[in-house]
Amino acid sequence: MTWRITDWEEPRIMSWDVTSGRFEGGHAGYRLAPEDAGSRMTLHIRVNPSALMRIFMLIMKRRLSRQLAAELETLKAIMEA
Repeated sequence: MTWRITDWEEPRIMSWDVTSGRFEGGHAGYRLAPEDAGSRMTLHIRVNPSALMRIFMLIMKRRLSRQLAAELETLKAIMEA
């Protein structure tokens, strides 16, 4: 999969378009913003999955949500250390 960066403001913003591979035509990115005594990370993802990928995503949604939450907690711990 290859992608092209479409928005970049280090270290707060990064967005990209997927230009080849399974998710070609997709767009994703993140934005960091101060919030209270910490930061808020907002992710955005837009893809046009095939029918088979939609079924797979329904099955994997809960698992991926838990995994992402755990990874964000790890990132938070690292950033606060």
